[in-house]
Amino acid sequence: MKSCFEGNGVITYKNTKVGVLFQDKAPLNVVFRNMTGIDNALGLSVGAGHNEDTEYNDNTCELHDSRIYGESPIPDCPQDGEGGYCFKDLPKCGFHSSFSQWNSRKIHPRIKSGKPMHTSHSFGSWGVRALFNNNEFINFYPKTAMGAQ
Repeated sequence: MKSCFEGNGVITYKNTKVGVLFQDKAPLNVVFRNMTGIDNALGLSVGAGHNEDTEYNDNTCELHDSRIYGESPIPDCPQDGEGGYCFKDLPKCGFHSSFSQWNSRKIHPRIKSGKPMHTSHSFGSWGVRALFNNNEFINFYPKTAMGAQ
């Protein structure tokens, strides 16, 4: 039986980076189901960090039955940027590409890194498949209401 991690039913809203991301030492199968990403800059991502023991096994990263919303009615810069969040210049991609890498960041880093959590921290591994099924992308336009891509 393959080792597995499954995330189910998580809702992310107005994140300036990736709303949901799996890294660290991944099991052989990483599955996200029924996820909802609303108005996030980098959206959802299914990734896996492997090592020499699992790199060439039958590994998969999966996203199923999920909804990804590009823009919500709540503005990206309420109150004209005063007293709250404002990420009017950030492009929105909704879904951050799946990946598999040799070594990844720990889920709870102990030291600061020069690279953001969602970027690769080592070279890629080869034995992974990405599977996507029944996912919807809703309210994506060429430009956001604030003029970002």
